[in-house]
Amino acid sequence: MKRLLFFFLVTIVGLTLIGRVFYLQIIKGDSYKLKSELNAVKSIYDIPERGFIYDRDGDLMVANQVAYDIMMIPKELKKFDTLQLCTLLQMDKTRLKSKIQDAKDWSWQKGSVIVPQLTQEEFAPLQEKLRKFPGFYAQKRSLRKYMVDHSASVLGYIREVSPEKIKKDPRYQSGDLSGKAGIELQYEQELRGKKGVKHFIRDHYGRPKESYENGRYDTIPNSGLDLTVTLDNDLQAYAELLMKNKRGGIVAIEPQTGEILTLVTAPYYDPARIE
Repeated sequence: MKRLLFFFLVTIVGLTLIGRVFYLQIIKGDSYKLKSELNAVKSIYDIPERGFIYDRDGDLMVANQVAYDIMMIPKELKKFDTLQLCTLLQMDKTRLKSKIQDAKDWSWQKGSVIVPQLTQEEFAPLQEKLRKFPGFYAQKRSLRKYMVDHSASVLGYIREVSPEKIKKDPRYQSGDLSGKAGIELQYEQELRGKKGVKHFIRDHYGRPKESYENGRYDTIPNSGLDLTVTLDNDLQAYAELLMKNKRGGIVAIEPQTGEILTLVTAPYYDPARIE
C-alpha cells in the first residue's frame, strides 16, 4: 500500500512539473520572449513638422526650425559624472538634480525633458558625448519660426504642454508643444500632425544600436496640414504701423465674402519672442 501511495505521489509531482514546463516553454514562451526583447528595445519618437501658415496670397507667415530636447528616462539612469554632464548641458548641479527628481516623480519609464529646445549649434557639442550618460538622449523636434514681425495677437504661439493636459490627452507627452492662443490654438489638431516612432535594440550601455525587427513596428511621422488664412500679410503690417504707440484695434473685412483681411490689436508684440 505504501509503495502504491509513493508511486502515486511521484507520478503526480512528475506530471505537475511536466505540465509547468510545457506551460512555460510552449504556451507562455513567446510572451516571455517578447517581454525580454521589449526590455532591450528603446523607442524613440519622431516629432512631425507643424503645418505652415500662409496668408491669402501665399506669403509664408509661420514656418519651422529644427531644435533638440535633451531627455532622460529615470529607470535607465546609472551613476554618471555629474560635473561633466552639468558642463555639457551648461546647467548647475542643483538644477540638474531638481530636473531629474521631477522626471522621477512624473514617470520612471517615460522620457522627460531635462533641457528643452537646443539649436543645432548648441546641440552639436553634445551629440556624441551624450552617449556616455545612460538614460539621457536627444529628441529632435521643430520649433516655430515666424517669418513676420507682426500679427502675434492673431497667429498666437505654442508652449510646452502641462502635466494636466498630458493626463487628459494621451497623444501628448512631456516636452510636447501645442498651440496656446490665436490660430495656433484654434487649429491645433490640424497643425500638429502625427508622431512616428522608431524601435532600436540597445547595446550593453543602453544605447540604440540597430533597428528592432528590421523596422517592422516602426511608423513614420505625418506632418501637420498647411493652413492658408484670409489675412493679407502686407495689410497686417500696415495696420500695425498705424497702431504704433496706440491702444485699440483694427478690423478690415471683405464685404462680399465676410473674410477677415486684417485683425490687429495694440499694444502688440513680436511673435518670435514668445517661443
